[in-house]
Amino acid sequence: AFVVLSIVAYILGRVWNIDLTQIIGALGIGSVAIAISLQDTLSNLVSGFLLIVESPFKIGDWIKVGQLEGEVLEINWRAVRIKTLDRDIIVIPNGNLGKENICNYTLIDRLHAMRLRMPFSYEDRPDRINRVLRQVALTIENVESHPTPEAIPKVFSNTHIEYEIVFFISKYSEIERIEDEFWNRAYYAIRRGG
Repeated sequence: AFVVLSIVAYILGRVWNIDLTQIIGALGIGSVAIAISLQDTLSNLVSGFLLIVESPFKIGDWIKVGQLEGEVLEINWRAVRIKTLDRDIIVIPNGNLGKENICNYTLIDRLHAMRLRMPFSYEDRPDRINRVLRQVALTIENVESHPTPEAIPKVFSNTHIEYEIVFFISKYSEIERIEDEFWNRAYYAIRRGG
């Protein structure tokens, strides 16, 4: 290709006396304009290629990119489609993914820790609190028994102790339902337990 272009340039310049500097200048300006206009597209293509090669997530994984969170539905050269907990579909250009931190909730381990806070009186025994909240967590579908759920005292204020309840779920798409069910069941279990 270089040889053919050199011959064409020689013929145009020497034989037909055409000034090639203007043509080369026009081609240079044209290629710069094309490169600038395709900058985002090229960025998305390169980022898409790197995402496919590196594979920080796959279809079915739950990811968080910036403020966006959802299940990966499709990965292509231009963009990634995710479905949020609200069942909305969001298209994220690969160029944006290349600039953000990506949190993958399910890449290596399908389990995800839920951490909820609940205040109790200083009069309440920690072993009873732990036992009641553990039993509540284990009655909820998609809450795993291993690692064992537990309630850990975290904040000691003047009026109460704030416990952090930690349990692991196996289905991230159910996170809102599980949290709601935990609060409802915990309320009644705590009332029954005095």
